[in-house]
Amino acid sequence: MEVLRAGATASGIYELSSSLRVFCYMSPENGSAWTLFMSQSFGNRNMVEFYRKGLSMNAPVSSSQPNWQAYRLSLQVGSTIEQLALQQ
Repeated sequence: MEVLRAGATASGIYELSSSLRVFCYMSPENGSAWTLFMSQSFGNRNMVEFYRKGLSMNAPVSSSQPNWQAYRLSLQVGSTIEQLALQQ
């Protein structure tokens, strides 16, 4: 939300005040935004981090380089983002 409140309107990679680089999608329909936590392509469906590790487990994939093919934030970063959202 801090990126949206700062006036950002384009989807892309942003650095949050906590020095986390995340991909934010800015929804043009209703002025809202969301942060990409995990994404995988069908070709990566057998990666252990995606099919055998629940979201409550730490299993980061390419967390410093957000992409749509194989990406998952670490549990620590996810928790930090959650805390930032709750402060809003």
